[in-house]
Amino acid sequence: MALVPVGLENEHLRVELDPATGAVLQIDNKTAQLCLVAGRPGPPWRIRLEDGGVLEQPASFDAEPLEHAVRLEWSSERGDAVRATVTLLPGDPCVRFQVALSPADGAAVEAIEYPVIAGIGPLAGKDDCLLHAYATGLLFHDPAALFRADGEGRERGVLHGVYPEGFSGATLQLMAYYAAGRGGFSFATEDATGAQKWLNFYADAGGLCATVAHGVAERGASIEPPYPVAIGALVEGTWTEAADRYKAWAVEQPWCARGQLASRPDRPRWLHEEVGIATFGINASHDRSAWIREIGRIAGTPVLHVLGPNWAKAPQDYQGHLPGGIDDWFPTRFHPANLEAIADHGDRMAPFLFDLLFGRDGSEAEAGAASLQQIPQPPRSLDPYTFPFLCPATPFARRLHAERDVRLLAEPVDAVYYDISANNVVKQCHAEDHEHPPGGGASLVEAYRELFATPDAVRGTELVNEVFTDRLDFYQARAEASPASAFEADRFRAWVKEGQVEKVPLHAYVYHEYGPVRMDGWAKLSLEQGDLFYWVTARVLAWGGLVELNYEFSALETLDGVEEPLDEHYYPLPDRRFEIDPDKAAFVCELAAARVGPANPYLAYGAMLLPLQIDCPVVELDWRHYNCPTEWPAFDDAGTHAVPAVVHCAWRHGESAAVVLVDVDREPLRVDVPLDVRSLRLPAHRSYTVDVVAADARTSLGELPPDGVVTVDLPSRAVVVLEVTPR
Repeated sequence: MALVPVGLENEHLRVELDPATGAVLQIDNKTAQLCLVAGRPGPPWRIRLEDGGVLEQPASFDAEPLEHAVRLEWSSERGDAVRATVTLLPGDPCVRFQVALSPADGAAVEAIEYPVIAGIGPLAGKDDCLLHAYATGLLFHDPAALFRADGEGRERGVLHGVYPEGFSGATLQLMAYYAAGRGGFSFATEDATGAQKWLNFYADAGGLCATVAHGVAERGASIEPPYPVAIGALVEGTWTEAADRYKAWAVEQPWCARGQLASRPDRPRWLHEEVGIATFGINASHDRSAWIREIGRIAGTPVLHVLGPNWAKAPQDYQGHLPGGIDDWFPTRFHPANLEAIADHGDRMAPFLFDLLFGRDGSEAEAGAASLQQIPQPPRSLDPYTFPFLCPATPFARRLHAERDVRLLAEPVDAVYYDISANNVVKQCHAEDHEHPPGGGASLVEAYRELFATPDAVRGTELVNEVFTDRLDFYQARAEASPASAFEADRFRAWVKEGQVEKVPLHAYVYHEYGPVRMDGWAKLSLEQGDLFYWVTARVLAWGGLVELNYEFSALETLDGVEEPLDEHYYPLPDRRFEIDPDKAAFVCELAAARVGPANPYLAYGAMLLPLQIDCPVVELDWRHYNCPTEWPAFDDAGTHAVPAVVHCAWRHGESAAVVLVDVDREPLRVDVPLDVRSLRLPAHRSYTVDVVAADARTSLGELPPDGVVTVDLPSRAVVVLEVTPR
């Protein structure tokens, strides 16, 4: 057996491997003087079998030193051959791990985890953070203290972080572990195909553990990922540092090949430039025209209405009813008064449909049943995937999907919205007779991409994944509503309430100028939802999204004494009758006007910049969460949440930059805004002027001062835009 050299190092990193097993003993971030101490007994891999078995004991091990790399080889106790290469090139801030597995006879292999980096300790204690692409971006504070090795489910951390999956996993191939203000490490894979993998960071018996698991593309075949796992040095101690490095790679991938939205003539300009807010889930088949007209009046701009699912010929609801084949969908049952109200105000409409769920009791039952996705049970995911998903690679699914879209587009619709679709399911299907290799990964991702390519349409989905960036125009998410949110953020909701986990705009930071548009906020117009409404909706706007008023699990607000009939809804609504709060209605108008007004070029087409350091008070805002299934523990939960009084986000578009600011407190504030030209990513050799834009007024502050600090008066609960333009 050859001895592994200890000296894999360059000016950024030093990597030490165990000469007896090839395990990672230590990775030093030399600049920030931080270290992952990661020794564990045995090799740095685990072979996961479909029958639940795990192989992690080597029968043999060999190593060969190369120039700037080490080649490692093992065999498992049953004869599986594992080969890996660890590479650290001069000047590269990342050490790269690449693996291949040739399985032996026996139970089929589901995945190989490599590298398994266990025994990770704190970097700086309470200032440590874990960034994960779960729910499009969560930041966990002090994970060494927060995660529990003896815990169940979320208490252990991010375990089974399946990619690409937006509901129970990772939307990007990125994690980062760092000490705030000091530095740390990023963990990323550089895979342009969307192959099945898992990005995990959780508590184990010896401390924290970071692993990447690579799925098998075809059952029984070798696993040979064509991409490395890159562990890189971070020196700033911010989540945006890891995101910047990842973005440099990500925007060069096929899903960004069509270019930025601003340069694409095929972009739906109405979605990006005209729509001020969105609604979601308003009853489609019963007359809700009075509410549609009132929401349009409140917004003062065109509104995108994603109408509820009960428009199909056969029942499509939240009570287990699903259409089957094409004959179950048409003719549609959109109420004509709703369509008239939408048209009269210049609004836009997209029907909600359960995209790939198939009703086994409907038409074409035999063909549909044969086309169902066969997901291994139990899946390696938090989600059991109990819905009847159609496999996207089957001729039946392709035909149904295309024909349904064609016929819908002949109706008075402006877009289509797919719920429980490609972003909600693991990319695995073990059917032997479908038009793909039985297994998981790139072939299924490509099948979904083909579904979203024809016919030509404006498309939205529930949630998002980076691999569909160029196929989608908008998506619905809920995590930015924080403690008043539902679904994908629920797993860590208790920690969000306690301030131990926070939402960060990771996905938007990487991909905003490439699309699609985010709808978020899970908002209600009632006084009873509480004042956190202002912070939530301001943040959605400032982060480049469309504020969404949601009516899936709770009724429309009472309008002129008229209540929405609860028994007509597609979900059995609780008897929660609340009126429209005029202050919230006025704020929605303010947000909509900013979205289509002076902030529009930045919020529609800009690139998100680094968060600024703005000193402001922290305020306690109350909230109530009643817009979720009544059987959930979160139903009717309430509390207060401590947040900065000023919501802000900086953007660059073309040769200019802007900062969107909103004071969400009840009192006006005066704040100093640091407009450093470098942080705004503008050429340092030019001079700039600063304008304050609020409502319809523009006030020039003259030339940007040498120190870049601008003092601004912020009215209470109003949007102010600072625009920095070249002279």
